[in-house]
Order: sequence, then structure tokens, then C-alpha cells
Amino acid sequence: MNIIKNLLLFISFSFFLTSSVELSSQCGINGIDISNIQCVENATYEFDLNLIVTDGSLDSFKVLINNNFQGQYSPDDLPIHIINSFFSGNESDIIRIEDIFNEDCFDEAEVNNPCGCALFDYSYSKLHCNDSTFNIIFDFKYFNTEDSFDIGMINSPFGTHSYKDLPLEIGPFYIADTTYLLNIFDNAPLSFCFLEMPIPADSCTTCNIHDIELLSYECDDDFNKYIDFVFEYNNPSSEKYNIFVNNKFYKTNDYLFQNIMDSTAIQDTFHIGPIDIRCDSILRLKIEDSENPQCNSLFEIDSICCANCEIGEIKVRDKKYTGDSKLGFILDFDYYRNRTDSFELSSSNGMVRKYSTKDLPVMITDYSVGENDFDTLTICMDNGNCCNSVILEFPQCEIGELKFRDKKCTSDSTFDFFLNFNYARNRSDSFKLISSNGLKSKYSLKNLPLHIQNYPVGESGFDSLTVCIDNNKCCSHGLLEFPDCTNFDCNITDINFEILYDTIESYWVILNFDNENTSDSFQIKGNGIDYGHFSYNELPVKLGPYNCSDSLLLEYVIKDLELEGCKNVIEPGMVQCPPNDVLNITAGSNYIISYLMNSKILKIDSEKIFTGNASISVYNIYGQKVKQYKLPKGTNHAQFNLDINNTGIYFVKMKNGSESKGKKIFVENRL
Repeated sequence: MNIIKNLLLFISFSFFLTSSVELSSQCGINGIDISNIQCVENATYEFDLNLIVTDGSLDSFKVLINNNFQGQYSPDDLPIHIINSFFSGNESDIIRIEDIFNEDCFDEAEVNNPCGCALFDYSYSKLHCNDSTFNIIFDFKYFNTEDSFDIGMINSPFGTHSYKDLPLEIGPFYIADTTYLLNIFDNAPLSFCFLEMPIPADSCTTCNIHDIELLSYECDDDFNKYIDFVFEYNNPSSEKYNIFVNNKFYKTNDYLFQNIMDSTAIQDTFHIGPIDIRCDSILRLKIEDSENPQCNSLFEIDSICCANCEIGEIKVRDKKYTGDSKLGFILDFDYYRNRTDSFELSSSNGMVRKYSTKDLPVMITDYSVGENDFDTLTICMDNGNCCNSVILEFPQCEIGELKFRDKKCTSDSTFDFFLNFNYARNRSDSFKLISSNGLKSKYSLKNLPLHIQNYPVGESGFDSLTVCIDNNKCCSHGLLEFPDCTNFDCNITDINFEILYDTIESYWVILNFDNENTSDSFQIKGNGIDYGHFSYNELPVKLGPYNCSDSLLLEYVIKDLELEGCKNVIEPGMVQCPPNDVLNITAGSNYIISYLMNSKILKIDSEKIFTGNASISVYNIYGQKVKQYKLPKGTNHAQFNLDINNTGIYFVKMKNGSESKGKKIFVENRL
């Protein structure tokens, strides 16, 4: 009966695994909501976690904090209250939610640790003992601190030290019937962040656990680790010691020998396993006397890998910045004897992503670049038991020569100019412009060439300008020589106009002029009309239309909008419109070119016979040829229907042999 029952369970479980593989692309985790983040104490904080879950698509999920397993839950447990006791020392932690049955279905969120400065969890051991003195080596955890701390007792300072120096040995201390109280203060200004560490000074027979070492390890088919350790101890305070793995209680063991109260070090061993920990995760051990928590020792292992798989050299190519502090590149590597068809890419900047090996080579387009010149990329397969790393060096920015052009005085003490430069391999999309006169501004690289307006003219005749990209890591310098603005004078000169007929009854005026040392815009008035404001870049401007029957005496006043007294006047006078009948001009004693406006007939009469290359061409007022007709060879008369749609003035040019004659006509397109 049990055999049949187990067989049915195996079949059901196999069917479930097959179904989960088939549905691996259907992820029920659609978002993470983290709220009510509060500090508990000593860098430990709590928060509420909720998920956006597709109904019926998620049976169970696990929570990982910085790749450390926190717990397994059902969607029915939501929302979940979590206390983060995995102390990472970082200002933020990565919360990862992963489907228990589909590792490719996950989501992540970054949580900032809300706790302030904290010094906690100290430990120490006595060293170099003799009949009168001893030293101690101590360590403690710290969070959100400055770079250094002070340590000492009343009237006995032990100096300032870097946190990087921990664990630290200090001394000597004199053996006495007392307890020394060491005070440790963080060096942050206006901060009251400290730790008190009592050190009993009665003798050197204090309990001491030390020298933990890895003996050996083995793995099962599920990558679980079984690990043996050795350590030494002196003067235990009890008969047992506690083992903690990754800050969690694991088990209690008996000392090999108890009540050994002398300076002889006793060597002991212990075994842990099965332990499910990734190849790229740190294993933290703590051995602590069961009755004396201050008698303890810490040990860390960077990685323990079990897989037979191998990841070859990781290759990174085609590095190129794709946005503001975003880097794109292509990543590829060879792999052998792997058990899974996916891999995890993680980096020292906190990024964690999963890919299928079928995606190789992988194109990364949005890698976040920090202030360092490189990051470490790690590739892991087989559930983190097969890993390799590579240094990702960031392309270094380069700025070419600074170029200053089109310098133009805007007054006797200011001028405009354009700044431009070439750049490559930049992380940021903006740059800082710093001048020796104290000016400092920030601009987008998209604004290049940059128009600098009203730059002050100094007495030195030049300024030194500096352009920096990527947080001042990439800079270039240039010497900006000032123009001579002492004789600055705004000028509006050489005003000219052109009449453009709209119909035989109306026309436009095309106005143009030269300008020097002006501002950006001007105003036109005349005949009681304010024609508005214009940019000098809009020249020439078109005014009108005017009716011929109004018989206006045209007059225009052109005035710079910013510079007082900078203006000029032109008086075109009265403009006559063309007649509404046949226009005849005898272009010579031998030729007559005529145009019948109402019928749009162009006629050519000649006393000379047209040669083989005789032709007639029609040009608009811009000199563009709009029509061309070939005159019939051997005749002296021709007429054409002038099919022109745009009303205006045109020029007719006839060519016959070596002779060339012309005529101006007006064409009106009547609908």
C-alpha cells in the first residue's frame, strides 16, 4: 500500500514539475510595495511588504534580502511584516521576491536603511598575557558612520583609528580587581554615536575562543553543503558553546574538554550541514560560549562552490555610453558541464539580472555607472554554485579643443559668442562651464554649439574657460580672448526694398538691410502701422499687401528693440501697379515680344527667321527658370499659352542665334 501511495505522489509531483516548466513564462509577480519602513535598533529595521499578484498564478514565494533567504510565504500571508536582521553594512538593501517553482519569475526593490549611526555587537579576546598585563583584540559592527573612531578610557586615550583597521589590538592593560570601561566614539561632527565595552581585568584566565578554520566540505546533488571546522579555546565559562550561521542560531555543541582553567589552548571541531547557500554568498560563522556571550569568535568564508560546471573567460566588448551615467556593452562567455540553462549576472553596483544561456551574447543597454573607474561583474550558474568574475572598466571621457567663434559686442562692456567642442565616451549628458572670473553654469550637451550672451569684458583682455563632464573627472581648458568693444556702435545700414506684385491691384514690399552690433530683434513702423517685432535672422521681411488704389507714400522706420538710438529710415514712395492690357515692348527694330494678360498668350514677332536653336525662356524674380519654349525653325512668328499658376512679375528672354532680347511682364492668376 505504501509503495502505491509513494508512486502516486511521485507521478503527481512529476506532473507538477512539468506543468511549472511549461508555465515558466507566466509570472504572477507584477510588482512590490514596501511601506512603513522604521528603524528598530542598531541598523536593524522593519517594514511591511505587499505584492501585486496575478490571481491564481502564484502558489508560494520566497523573500531574499541581499541574496540571503529570509522566509517562504503564500499570497494568503500578504501583507507581510519583515524585520531585516541581515546586517550588510550598506545604506540600502535589495529585496528579492521569487516564485518558489519558477526562479525566472521574480521582482526586486531597493530599500534604504532608515537607521542612523550605530556601533554595536562588540567582541574581544585577551592576548599576550603575563603576571601583570595583557592586551586585547576587539571588533564590533558599525553602520552609517564616518571613516574613523576614537577609543579610550578616562585619562587613557588609545587614539583615533580607521574602521578599516578592525579587528584592532590595543594595550597594555594592568591586571587588577576591577573592570575597565572602554568608550568608542564615532568621529562624526555633532554626533553622539558611541559604544561602551567593559573589560574585566582580574586575570588572563578569561574565556577565549579563537582561530576558527575550515577543515573540509562536501556537497550533495542539490548543492547543499556539509562543512567541518576546527577552532581553539581557553578557559570556557561553561560546558557548551552555541553556533550561529549568518546571524541565526544553528545549534549547541559540547566542548571537547570542560573546566580547563589554564592558558593551554584546546582544539575542537564541529560540523554543520546541510546548508543551502549560494556559491557567491558569504558564509558567516560565530562560536559563542553558552553562558558568556562575550566569549566568542567570528569567521567568514567568501565562497564555497559545489558544482562541476565551469565558466570560461567573461568577455565584455563594444562599450558605449547610452545616456546619463548609463553604459551599454555586449557580454559573452563559454561554459561547460552546467546543470541549468540560465545564469545570473550581478555586479558590485547592486544590479542582479537573470538570463537564459540561449540569450548569449547578451546586450546590456542601461548599466548604471558610479563614481569609480570600474565595477566587478559576476556570472553564476547552477543556483549560484558555479561562478566567475571580471573587472568591467568604464570608458574614460575625452574633451577636444574648446572653440570660440562669432564674437559680437553687445555693448562697450559685454559681448556674445558661440562655444563648441568635441567629446567622446562621456557618462553624463551635461557639462559644467567654469570661468576664471567666477562664473559657473551647467548646460546640456545637446545645446552645443552653446550661445553665450552678454559675457563681461574684463581688463585683462582674456579669460580662462574650463569645461568639465562626469563630475569634474573629464575637463578641458581654453583661452577666451575678448573682442575690442571700446568703439561699439549699433548700425542699421544699406536698406533696400523690392516690390512683389500680388495681383494687378495689390503688391508686397520685400525689405532687407545690413546690421552691425545690434541686439537680437528689431521693430518696423510706418504709415501709421506697427508691423511688429522681428528677429534679425528673419531678414528679409515681407510687408503688405498694399492696394495700388490707396496711392500710399511708403515710409518705414527700422529700430533696434534694445539699443536706444539705433535706427534708420527708408522712403520707397508711391508704387505704381502695371496696366491691365496688352504689354508691348519692341525689343529691337527686328523683334516684338508681347503678352496678352487676359488670355495669357505670349507672342513673338520677328523680321528675322528663327534659327535651329532659337528659344524663349521665362524666369521668376528669383532668377529661376519656370518655362522654356523652342521657337519653330524657319519661321518668324510664334505664340504660346503661358501656363503659370503664381501671380507676379516674370522676365521673358528670347534667344535667336547670337542675338538675345528680354522683356518684363506681369502674370495674374485669376480663379
